[in-house]
Amino acid sequence: MKTGIRRAMLVIPALLLVVGCSSTDEVQPKPEPSATSQVATTTQALSASATVKRVIDGDTIEVDDSGKATVIRLLNIDTPETKHPNKTVQCLGPEATEFLERKLPAGTQVHLEYDVQKKDKYDRTLAGVFLLDGEFVNEEIARSGFGTAVVFEPNSKFYARVLNAQNMAINTKTGLFSPDIACSIPAQINALQSRMESAQTQEELNSLLSEADLLIEILEKVPTDEAFAHLASYGATFAAQKQLIQLKDLKSKYVQTIPAQSAVDDGIAGETNTQHDAVEMEQLAAEQQAAAQRIAAEQAEAAQAEADRVAAEQVVQPEYAPAPAPDNPNPEPAQPAPQPTYQEPAPVQEPYPNYTGPRCYAPGGKTWKPCP
Repeated sequence: MKTGIRRAMLVIPALLLVVGCSSTDEVQPKPEPSATSQVATTTQALSASATVKRVIDGDTIEVDDSGKATVIRLLNIDTPETKHPNKTVQCLGPEATEFLERKLPAGTQVHLEYDVQKKDKYDRTLAGVFLLDGEFVNEEIARSGFGTAVVFEPNSKFYARVLNAQNMAINTKTGLFSPDIACSIPAQINALQSRMESAQTQEELNSLLSEADLLIEILEKVPTDEAFAHLASYGATFAAQKQLIQLKDLKSKYVQTIPAQSAVDDGIAGETNTQHDAVEMEQLAAEQQAAAQRIAAEQAEAAQAEADRVAAEQVVQPEYAPAPAPDNPNPEPAQPAPQPTYQEPAPVQEPYPNYTGPRCYAPGGKTWKPCP
């Protein structure tokens, strides 16, 4: 199993770290402040105004404080490492830095608020950073899923606000808690399950089970291991515990398929195989029953569709009756109408026969008489 874990560490981004190079030119490690660190007193200023000079990483900036360059470590928020001298670049570390660069470009005016301890042993000033409009930058980092809430005693002034913002990111599956970001814990669990389901050989499955062991170890150590400080508060959440249970169940499911070599040595491998065969037979029977039910449902659906089609074709169409036959199928031809006969008009009888003289007509021109 030790060999398997070492092999798995080459496959999974080592302890949730994204492969990258580290440097020591920007910032020291981010340890818990020591008890000897400077403690703020009532005579010291509890807040100050400053101007951002640059962003160092996701939770550290440099400001101009009254003409003095001062490194500010944001309180109660921890983001993935990008510049730790002994660690490679962690998941979403560069993205957390880019987020802070967009939020605090050079020249931005900020308000700093201190807690009980003002400085750590690396002489970094510990503060909550606020924009002039009141936006709390520490809180926004957690809300965007680029860091988690932490408490380095005795400084806990902003912890509740940052933790609430972190829980919002968990609920919305944002940033470090998104299953769509390959290096996140949810994404690694989903990918591992998918690869286990498609494993073709026992050797491949054994390697994947070793990866599962490593992820389980990570989730169990997150609340206490300094290497996972940026996930410390997440490890204690219900979401993290649910993922741990999911991972253990996944491992338990697939470990049953591995023949136990020790059982072979003890002479009880036959019983193990028999139990395994019985499980396989039950699974096969269930699959066959499900397939038969599916086929029956498909056949019933096809039969109903055919019945509906036939019924639609048999719908009675309206018929048109022929015109009624005439009473007399052979009617006699119609007789032609009688032609009118021309009669000569009766001759007009001359009132003055043999008169050839001038005629004088009465009004209307119908009658005349000889002119005098």
